[in-house]
Amino acid sequence: MPYFRYTAEDTGGRMLDGTVEANTVDQATYALHLRGLRVTSISGGPAPIATVGPAASAPHAPVRATAPSLLVTRTRSISDASRHFLFLQLSQQLKAGIAPSQALQTIARHLRLPELHEALLAASRETAEGKPLSDALARYPDLFPSNVVGSLRAGEVGGFLPQAAEVLAEQAGTAHRFKRFFWFVWVLAANALIAIPMMFWLTRSLLGAYDRYEAGSGEGAIPSEMMARLPVLLAVLVFITFLVFFLRWWFGRLEMRGLRHRLGLKWPIFGARARHENLSYFSWVLSMISRSGIVPNVAWALAANAVPNDAVRDELLVAGAKMREGSRLSEAMVGTLFPEQFVGAVATGEMVGDVPGALDQMTLAGKAEFETAQTYAKVRGGCWGALALAVTSGILLILFFKFWYQDLVHKVIGDDISNPTFETPVSE
Repeated sequence: MPYFRYTAEDTGGRMLDGTVEANTVDQATYALHLRGLRVTSISGGPAPIATVGPAASAPHAPVRATAPSLLVTRTRSISDASRHFLFLQLSQQLKAGIAPSQALQTIARHLRLPELHEALLAASRETAEGKPLSDALARYPDLFPSNVVGSLRAGEVGGFLPQAAEVLAEQAGTAHRFKRFFWFVWVLAANALIAIPMMFWLTRSLLGAYDRYEAGSGEGAIPSEMMARLPVLLAVLVFITFLVFFLRWWFGRLEMRGLRHRLGLKWPIFGARARHENLSYFSWVLSMISRSGIVPNVAWALAANAVPNDAVRDELLVAGAKMREGSRLSEAMVGTLFPEQFVGAVATGEMVGDVPGALDQMTLAGKAEFETAQTYAKVRGGCWGALALAVTSGILLILFFKFWYQDLVHKVIGDDISNPTFETPVSE
């Protein structure tokens, strides 16, 4: 990636000379603009000397949460496991000095998912033309959610793109392993939605067969009774299956992402895990950006757009909206979003001139809280899952004894069920 030499004015009116790494003049200018610099001239790299016009001298534009292009390509979503291996490969190649366009092309060559394959090839062409990686991937929101784009954009502006890709891989891998722990949810669904209707169908068929035996037409009674009730069973199972997968598809859509994240934060068992994960990642991104000299209000917006949970992102953006040029990070942290000890640590870091170090402490503390909350969620979730399995299994037993033994006893002995000895009374 080439270097551009620039002359710019900071918020204090001082003229600065330096270099910035970028693919094109526009990308370099945008990166400097996010640092709070008013660029007057820039040169070098593959492009000729350019004089920045009024657009670059304008006040700070808000940091984008999505790609600037209106062109969006909708596809199927991919799993966390696929996203984990994708960004793991990308981070390794970026660390080795391979350009993003070449890295994307190499990764796409070995992919079987057609949507992801085409998306990476298109992004490879766009990055080769000088478009930022974050903007190229933002075109595919189903494959690369807003937090992925935000993390990559923060890495591009702050100069830690390989590390951002590595942490995205770690996030996806953690989410995949956490979801795999709760595989028994599908067993519960099958137990409650499939086994119970089948138990009802089986017991009703056997009782019907008993009635046919009593009537003297018992030959083939059991298969006949089962087949007679089979259309109703199939209709019920088809309806239940359709309803489950429809709700899963509807609730899993990209448009429902905000609702899912808001509900996730309010979930008694999993809410604490999600909040600690997001605040820990926010602190890490903010620490990395702060090291590059970007003004605090812009750094805050970049880090907020990188968190995985949209509800937390919105809270962070609201908290950072009161920041202006020259504002301190600790001012935006005051409130209920961050623990008071975190605010104190950042305020101390601002006094002694070590804000990144204070943010690193927040990151470590938040990660420890996240791991504790994740362990707690697994234990509590497993206990509730075991309880739900016991309840559904109990319902199956109740159905079996109610619709089979009790009804069968009534059919065999009729009104004599109240006689504990089951003896036929002698008529006088």
